Amino acid sequence: MGLVRRPPPEDAWRRARINDLTGYLRAWSSKQVRTCFERLRRAGMITAERERANGPWQYRLPEELMGPFSVFRGLPRVPAVTAGVESP
Repeated sequence: MGLVRRPPPEDAWRRARINDLTGYLRAWSSKQVRTCFERLRRAGMITAERERANGPWQYRLPEELMGPFSVFRGLPRVPAVTAGVESP
């Protein structure tokens, strides 16, 4: 995701509703996503494998980003964001 304009100050976005924040987002193209993930893979932040030489990449996030103690665990889930509804 990219931003369409400068985000609000941190203290403001922490209190903002999801609907307001999603107005700042812009979807990336497929090429932008691939480029970003390739940079993360080369930096050693994520791993990626291919079953075949020309097959799709399968990316794996580190446990720190996925586990129950992740700093990202409080983020709303995809369905809540796409529906514009606050996550519990």
